[in-house]
Amino acid sequence: MKQTLTAIFFSLLLALFCGCARQEEAVHVAALPDAVQSTPAPDRDAPTIQAETTQKDEADVISHLQYATQPLPDGIRLATAMTAAQGRTIVGGLGEEDPVLAWTTLDGETGNLELPPDGTEYIYAACPANDGGFFVLMGSLPALYSDAAGAVQSNETPDGSLFLARYDENHNLQAGFCLKNAYTGADEHFFQLLYADGGAFYLMSDSLLVRVNAQGEETARLEIDFKSLGWRPAAIQMAAEKLFVLAVALVSGASDELWQLDPGTLEQLDTTILADENVYGMGLLEDGRLVLNGSQTLSAYDPATGEKQALLYLSELGIQLPARQVQPLSGGYAFFDPGAEELTLLLWQPGEQAGRTLLQMAVLGEGSWEITQMVRAFNLSQTHYQVDVTAYSETPGENGGTYDALRTQIIAGDAPDLFCFCSDSLAAAVPIAAEDTCIDLLPLLDAGGALTRGSILPNLLKTMAAGGGLYELPLSFTIDTFVAPSRLISGPGVTVAELEQALESAGSGWVPVESWNEPGNLLALSVPFYMGQAIDRQNGTCDFQTQEFCDYLAWCRAWGGDGSTPPAPERAILRYQQIRSLEKLAGIGERAEQYWFGEPGYTYAGVPNETNSGSTFCITRSLGISPRCRDMDGAWAFLQFCFTYAGTLTDNLPAGGEALHTLMDAYIAGEMTDWLGEPTVIAQDDADQFYALLDSITVRKGADEALKNIILDEAAPYFDGQCTAEQAAENIQSRASVYLMEQYG
Repeated sequence: MKQTLTAIFFSLLLALFCGCARQEEAVHVAALPDAVQSTPAPDRDAPTIQAETTQKDEADVISHLQYATQPLPDGIRLATAMTAAQGRTIVGGLGEEDPVLAWTTLDGETGNLELPPDGTEYIYAACPANDGGFFVLMGSLPALYSDAAGAVQSNETPDGSLFLARYDENHNLQAGFCLKNAYTGADEHFFQLLYADGGAFYLMSDSLLVRVNAQGEETARLEIDFKSLGWRPAAIQMAAEKLFVLAVALVSGASDELWQLDPGTLEQLDTTILADENVYGMGLLEDGRLVLNGSQTLSAYDPATGEKQALLYLSELGIQLPARQVQPLSGGYAFFDPGAEELTLLLWQPGEQAGRTLLQMAVLGEGSWEITQMVRAFNLSQTHYQVDVTAYSETPGENGGTYDALRTQIIAGDAPDLFCFCSDSLAAAVPIAAEDTCIDLLPLLDAGGALTRGSILPNLLKTMAAGGGLYELPLSFTIDTFVAPSRLISGPGVTVAELEQALESAGSGWVPVESWNEPGNLLALSVPFYMGQAIDRQNGTCDFQTQEFCDYLAWCRAWGGDGSTPPAPERAILRYQQIRSLEKLAGIGERAEQYWFGEPGYTYAGVPNETNSGSTFCITRSLGISPRCRDMDGAWAFLQFCFTYAGTLTDNLPAGGEALHTLMDAYIAGEMTDWLGEPTVIAQDDADQFYALLDSITVRKGADEALKNIILDEAAPYFDGQCTAEQAAENIQSRASVYLMEQYG
């Protein structure tokens, strides 16, 4: 999902994330956000970051390395190519109407460069020459590209003509030549260019590496099927007369690789496994070594010896810079990915590095890229605090720990400062509850700051604070529900009796649920609602021995299908839906009429019960503060930052009411696009129904896989006719009580 209404992003982050908008100064060094400026870190027992590789003392002059951003040169909205020459950064990209090639300095000076008079619609890549000049690959529009607004565009009739332009050391356009071949495929969008002594040029895309001579003739080709191979090329460099390709692993658990190719034939000669960390990009140092941009370090790789040396530890800055191209500068490093809206830099600044207060955060459950990005963004946004992350799971990971180890740490009085609770809404709940490990956040919400109770969606807050305290701040959530035709069910919430009446009123050709959804499957999909309603995790108790739950078991047996898959689509009264993002609502009315019910109108019926809507909230990301936190000001600043940051993401539903409504308005107005740039529109009626659903939910989903399996095991004999629903409920109550006491009692 690509959001073209960039004002939404900036309005949500402005209060907390300084540095997103362009600044007037040449280089913008990350500044402290407003939320933290009024409460600088006190001198407590929290540790501070020790600068080992990001600070230096040369000739009694101390300097430190600091993250910075710089606006693109005047006229460029989206950068597509970058290189460095003669102390300047050369940037090519898209302007309001035409492509622009320009230069800029760290002092903020900029100037435009001449483009060939004809045929330049797009600038693909740039690289230095060996005499202070540089080369630029340009030409007609590619088959697939992002426009100046960041929306993906599909060019159905690509011309495929490319031109290699030569600029001298004074940045004047010299001679150039056209490439003989036409490159029209979507996988032939070249994003990196490399020049080698002797007149050879190398052009690389996601799936293709070609060698071209000075006459524009293709002399070698390497086609890379990354979908089947499992590695995608990220960067190319020539070092020690060897051609290297950085191949980034796409398969979980695989390592990134450095391929050595024959410069003449592109035949693969050798492979180096880069197993110690993820590597995003590559560049070339002045001493001939490759510079590797990793998740933890910026390293130098010696192609002659194979030795790898850490140049700096990014953890000292609390950041990751996942860019494919690294350009060493006289005063630091530049990082670049096509599509950038600003230049990203690490620059040496005079003076000692600020002593940041270190906060440790434990991530529980299935972590995500979003959490990594949030932490990185917070660490970049200010200079007083740094959050470091350790992931925990049932089994030890490569860079994490186990839940048992974390429990021991907490009992010993050495709890982390922060907790992050993650769920993909399908996985088991983490066995360490927020209410047992975190402080009540309601007093902080009531303290009169920017983040208050009113910032959180009302029913979401009410559901999470049902016990009188809020021990985790929700960032994002999903909704589990069942959809039904509105002719049969008028609004959210339905009882078993009402469903039976709906089945009678439906007429011929209808089934209760799709036939594949046999009783056990139906129970597995819907029982998390009853788990959320019946379980008190704080006290380790439950209540499944009710008439309502017995009626629900009977409903699962009566309405469950036979497990078959009919050849034609079925018209089922209930269809399970998990709403993971607002994008899911685009076209839902049309889908319901055309594919589900064969008639207009739908409603969110939920799981049958006697008291509420039958739909549930599942909190996918939330944060808590340990009572042993060593710096409460920094921890609260981090929570506020992340709450705002989560409101800018579109892959889950944001917990902030303002962010959710702003995002919904953008969808309604047609200002959101899919990855091909096509508008993704939510109808006003669908939005209104969704808001009504939000107002009806009062239950948090019981996401505990072990407990769900207990319920499924004890319900199976009832579905097979071996016991009554009451006996099954009694057995469930007995086993569930023991389990809950063991886990949370």
